[in-house]
Amino acid sequence: MSNLELSLYVENKRVSLYPDENINLNQAVQSLKDLTKVFTDFTRSFNIPANDVNNSIFKHYYDAQIINGFDARVKVDARIEIGGITLKKGKLQLNGASLKSNVATMYSVEFFGDTIKIKDLIGEDKLKDLDLSAYNHNYDATTILSGISENSAILNGDIKYPLLSYKRRYVFEDTQLDNENDINVKYDDAFTSGIDWQELKPAIKVNAIRLAIQEQYELTFSEDFFSRDEFTKLYMTLGNGENVGKTLSPKLIINYNETTVRDQGDFPQFKIEMQAVTNVSGSLSSYRVVFEVNGERVFQSPFFVGNSSVRYDSDFEFNYGNYDYGYFIEAQSNLDVSTRCLFSVEKDFNGPDVIRDQTFTASVPSPKVQITNIIGDLKIVDWFAGIVKAFNLVIVPLEDGTLYVNDLQSWYDSGQIRDISQYVDIESLNIDRGKLYREINFGYEEQESLLANQYESQFAQQFGGFENKLLGLSSDETLEIILPFENPQFERISDEVQYGFIVDKDLDPYENKPFLIYIFLKTLNQDNLLGFSGDTYFSFNKVNTPTHAINLVDGFSAQFNAEFNEFNGAILSDNFYSRGYDDYFNDLFSTQRRQFTLNANLPITLSSDLQLNDRLVFGGNRYLIDNIDTNLLTGVSKLVLLNDIFTSLRDFSTSRLSPNSGSFVTGGDSFYIGGNNVNATTNQSWIAISNPTLSSGENLQFTLQENNTGSSRVGLITVNDELSNPTLIITQN
Repeated sequence: MSNLELSLYVENKRVSLYPDENINLNQAVQSLKDLTKVFTDFTRSFNIPANDVNNSIFKHYYDAQIINGFDARVKVDARIEIGGITLKKGKLQLNGASLKSNVATMYSVEFFGDTIKIKDLIGEDKLKDLDLSAYNHNYDATTILSGISENSAILNGDIKYPLLSYKRRYVFEDTQLDNENDINVKYDDAFTSGIDWQELKPAIKVNAIRLAIQEQYELTFSEDFFSRDEFTKLYMTLGNGENVGKTLSPKLIINYNETTVRDQGDFPQFKIEMQAVTNVSGSLSSYRVVFEVNGERVFQSPFFVGNSSVRYDSDFEFNYGNYDYGYFIEAQSNLDVSTRCLFSVEKDFNGPDVIRDQTFTASVPSPKVQITNIIGDLKIVDWFAGIVKAFNLVIVPLEDGTLYVNDLQSWYDSGQIRDISQYVDIESLNIDRGKLYREINFGYEEQESLLANQYESQFAQQFGGFENKLLGLSSDETLEIILPFENPQFERISDEVQYGFIVDKDLDPYENKPFLIYIFLKTLNQDNLLGFSGDTYFSFNKVNTPTHAINLVDGFSAQFNAEFNEFNGAILSDNFYSRGYDDYFNDLFSTQRRQFTLNANLPITLSSDLQLNDRLVFGGNRYLIDNIDTNLLTGVSKLVLLNDIFTSLRDFSTSRLSPNSGSFVTGGDSFYIGGNNVNATTNQSWIAISNPTLSSGENLQFTLQENNTGSSRVGLITVNDELSNPTLIITQN
């Protein structure tokens, strides 16, 4: 590659380069500690001459007086070519210019491979900034009953109401019980009350949030991972124990924007009084009055039926300035009201000054669950990072703009095996021990729910979390992967009923963070029917059960540790850690793990096609790529590789031989990845297989009898592994 011409193009204009300028292209696998990074290639900063060609492209950037000059704040389209072959497409960033004796001499630039930085696109936006209006739904007993007892009644199952209580403890007994702290949910025709539909909260499919992100920020994700059951069936809870009733649709009566200025001698802060006198006509629906200051709820009345009068008095807690004061009414069904709104300001103890006193009429609509009102207070990028970390995903930009998303192991499985033996400089090879961590910790935000809190007190680690301290290793580094969710523990209260009690250790509601769950529709037998308090009290025999396991009793579990299944006591060994991290850390801490640093002169046809998930073979061994740093002037690549001690394939993986065809004279070999202790056979007597029994990671070796036939001949070797049964096509001239 060193004898080929190097070219750089910016917006299809060829840039003039120094003939001896070193340009290094770096390709690196993402850091495990920063899983929100998108894979990208980049160059170290390099210089180009400030000659006529480049001055034209960069519009004499060194001259700040030029109007509408080159905008160095943004990256521009660029590509690197070697010998006329496109090596990389991406963006060029102009870092600056240098002058000598007031004459421009050079520009400093940097090249970045095609990539989309999700964090840059989304910024500081939160989940509540997403357009999730398609998932709003009616808030009434009939709708909520369908959400808790049917599989796809609300928006084809994108919204469900799992059996979770954020207020009262559920019991399953033979006596009527209904008080402030406990409710008997077992159905009995002699009872009068059961599950209160107004105490239930919904959950939304995680994939619905992903699709909203994709739509709003014009991203295109591949479906490689996002189409799998462990993701498509996953839900995130909405609402928390503190926002009781916030699912109602607030009707704005009036919003006052007022500026309060301090008078001489006044207190350093002022207080407000907000009053609402409401007269109801027509329907006698229950309703409540809500006051907000700058969009924050400062007062919420109890529910009324008929006329009401409420008042909110703040302490002297407001700094002087401009505020919005909102008057709202939330009703359980359609309601017509006439509301007198009074607003007062008090600057000292001489009494309030009434600033506003107006009466308004309004029609309050039937309530709907507004998803953005009850979704967790999370930044979108933090939520997305949580999903990436949970499943150990990689995100790779493709040439068509699609973001390829898959778990780490599947990404490696899709790579190719490439033999680079003939290009490696074996004279210089450094071998290091590789990265080590003294401690690894996988978990969640602080666990406040009652049972999870008790679990942590008893076992000194989070429920669903995974900790491993590796004593004796000569490393001080700790790896922590913390998801921005909680992970409560559920409990089974009858043969067939399991629910979640989401209160703190004092049995009080709290502002819990959202959590990830699966929801299983459980059919109940006659002895386990549940009671439901809607307009009347009645029974239902199917319930959407919250569970960590995808199939309620077994299957993949949305947590890190192999916990006991709350429903049947089985060990949930298939989980976030076993799927996404177990192989990685087994290899990382293996006594066989080595890191190799060496030089190679790769041909442009190989360099331009090489992917970071490809496995490289030389000297009869196989390696994973950690980093490639290529000097584009000399063509020499510095490779940082890890020996591949991966020994087994995933169930959905395929086996292969590399190469799978070739022309040979006396013999050769082909690198095999697939099963273990499998047999290789041939259809020709002139082919002799040196090692007919082989395992994944070994070379299939063979010899050939001399060809005296006067013409070329073709034969096959087949590895009979019951995976892909890969074949090697052998041509002997």
